[in-house]
Amino acid sequence: SPLSPEPGSPPPTPAAPSPTPDDPNLTADEQALARTHGLLATKANLAAFTREAEALEAASAPGPGSSQAEMITELQQLLAAWGYSTTPSGRWDEATTDAVTRFKQDHGLVASYRKADGQPAVHPFIDEATKRVMIAKLEAATPPTSAPTPPASTQAPIPPPGSLPAASPPNATPPAPAAGATLTAEEAQLAQQHNLLATRDNVTAFAREAQRLETSGAMGPGALQADLVRELQQVLTQLGFATPATGTFDAATEAAVLAFKRSHQLVAPYKLADGTDAVHPFIDEQTQQALISKLGEA
Repeated sequence: SPLSPEPGSPPPTPAAPSPTPDDPNLTADEQALARTHGLLATKANLAAFTREAEALEAASAPGPGSSQAEMITELQQLLAAWGYSTTPSGRWDEATTDAVTRFKQDHGLVASYRKADGQPAVHPFIDEATKRVMIAKLEAATPPTSAPTPPASTQAPIPPPGSLPAASPPNATPPAPAAGATLTAEEAQLAQQHNLLATRDNVTAFAREAQRLETSGAMGPGALQADLVRELQQVLTQLGFATPATGTFDAATEAAVLAFKRSHQLVAPYKLADGTDAVHPFIDEQTQQALISKLGEA
């Protein structure tokens, strides 16, 4: 059933079409549905609302009215740890609805339909996109057990631990050298190895990005989280970047990620040897937000 603003509040039951004076293509019940839920009163918007409601119902997405006390308590504890005011009670109360809604607003997790004022809606259900963002936040707060393995690519892959300049301690930001400074032998080797523009600033930008991705545990080639990789593959396919949902971050997945990032100008902060912007195949926060935004438009 379509989403309801309050737990247990069912939407109007569709009836026989009855054109309204305002829009002959909209039935009276569609107009009532739009008014009840504060929706933009267009046929396409109401269809998107209904589709999303049916998808959430089919997936048994947690939300208002949920009764799984243990799951709700864990969710409330996570939200509280992230600064969203809610008490771990095991009951999906108004405070939990408010906390989930604010979390989703802060992370751009909008619905596929719009409110009456034309703004994207935000519903308080934990759908797959919301789960992915929450999992990413959890992983970002946990030191990774292993770094992603760099792929063989012309797109300047990020190096694994130990391939960064020895002068940089683990997880430390390399100092910014003066522009035009002479490269050390190690920096020159790094530039050659990863097809980078051989300037001090560029190699330093590459090293900083590598350390940032390593610290955040960004998903990429070599990732072992099969469920997350499979979800990524399904999202890429849905957005037109076809890749088999194997659960393995393989060459096809890398190619799809690179194609998505190029088409959305999600370039790295360093350049390739020919002076063009590099694109790496890791799913950083900016890429996550772009994927979520495109899903909302789909």
